[in-house]
Amino acid sequence: AANNSAYRIVMLKVLDWKSDVFMGVSLNCDLHLRVLDEKGNLLAESNVSAMEKIASGSWATADDNSRALANEFSKRVRILFKEERVSRALQ
Repeated sequence: AANNSAYRIVMLKVLDWKSDVFMGVSLNCDLHLRVLDEKGNLLAESNVSAMEKIASGSWATADDNSRALANEFSKRVRILFKEERVSRALQ
């Protein structure tokens, strides 16, 4: 980061992202976000994990399932960035 004139480093680790579409769409996820300063010192971190059903019905198309999972990924990442300590560290 220091070599690129950046003052923050954001690391997103996807430790778990599994879905099951047998009787609806269920999701198991574990995401970790870290904000570091230009020297690599930890400024803030946020985690989100879930084991839940995100859509019902057993006859959804593959496109519907993919769309539901993509929407969930966006939602979970937004949750990580909206954490007050994370947003403060990025200012």
